[in-house]
Amino acid sequence: MAAISLIQTTHEHNPPTHHAPFPPCKKIVTIWDKSIGQRTETAQPAKLVATCIKHMLLTENFSVEVLKQFPVNTPPDHQMDCCIYHPGERFKNNACWDSLEQAVIYGEVDDPDLIPDAFIRSLTTAAHEFGHAFLQYHSREGLVRHSQSGAIDESFADIFAIMVKHFQKGIVRIDDFTDWRIAAGIYKNDPEKPLRDLSSPVIYHANIYDHRDVDGTIYNNSGIPSRAFVMAAHTIGQPIWKVIGPIWVAAIGKVESNETLADFAQKTIQEAERLFDEAIAKAISDAWDVVGITPGVETIEKTNDI
Repeated sequence: MAAISLIQTTHEHNPPTHHAPFPPCKKIVTIWDKSIGQRTETAQPAKLVATCIKHMLLTENFSVEVLKQFPVNTPPDHQMDCCIYHPGERFKNNACWDSLEQAVIYGEVDDPDLIPDAFIRSLTTAAHEFGHAFLQYHSREGLVRHSQSGAIDESFADIFAIMVKHFQKGIVRIDDFTDWRIAAGIYKNDPEKPLRDLSSPVIYHANIYDHRDVDGTIYNNSGIPSRAFVMAAHTIGQPIWKVIGPIWVAAIGKVESNETLADFAQKTIQEAERLFDEAIAKAISDAWDVVGITPGVETIEKTNDI
């Protein structure tokens, strides 16, 4: 899973104040102790531990207040868990949700192009990875991590992260200036450069949107549903956590393990009709049409475009 996003906090609004109706998750932060080769609970380094806990709290607050669901398993066993400086090539310069360890894992950063501890310091990184956890716990079947189902999985994690970001920053207006960027700030020499921009995936992803290899990488193809989400959000014009976000979450709850983009598109339209009205459903249907997906109909052929 891609490591994502450093939030620029200097111009953020104060986050909304809410009162969770459910008991909070237990928050655990561990650090990899190289001397014993395992994770240990620790208060050091204190600043990074505090940052991890803050991001877990903000993610939980959004999930409980807006979606009325925990981002992880439900009480009494629910907890949110992070591990920092985990060794291994899989985690280096990266962050991921590890379904076996049931934790967000942050690897060590040694890429000279990245700022130190960029991923640990990023709210959107935590929200993205807990988006994978949310899908694991709240979908009918977990999505297989390849092809179209894997693209839906990655796209949902990005969308979950953007919802947390918009909610925390108080973004209620959707227009041409709305910030859809993920990971703007992780690069030392270009603080405005994003790792992903959900509004312009053709720029930051290879081989998607206009040119697609449907069986290509899940990260490339994740831009297809993400772009549809953004286009529909623009048409609807409401805060994404109030209308289109809950629609996407409801659709994710009904996916099958090998979900196709066309089948998922159909579910989003059905949930829009169920939760809202035909006008909202049409906005979503039109967005899928623009990115080349016919809801419920497999019409995309594999290409060799790269």
